[in-house]
Amino acid sequence: MSEWISVKDRLPESQADVLVVAFWHERWQTMMGWHSDMGKKWRVITPHGEREPGGVTHWMPLPDPPKAVSYTHLRAHETELHL
Repeated sequence: MSEWISVKDRLPESQADVLVVAFWHERWQTMMGWHSDMGKKWRVITPHGEREPGGVTHWMPLPDPPKAVSYTHLRAHETELHL
């Protein structure tokens, strides 16, 4: 897993989705967001859509997605759990 990177040290690639520590809705939160080199602004995903946060202190790349699970493996797992 990646470590948090201070925005003072380095910014992510422009408009790349990353995890951010952002000030939103009167508290610091971990959210998904991105930075725009062109607008020099951060944007985060909120329950209300894309918004500009009150500040961002750190970011990190998103983790790799889970590996695909075959249907056969899924069905066997359901049987073991008696689903």
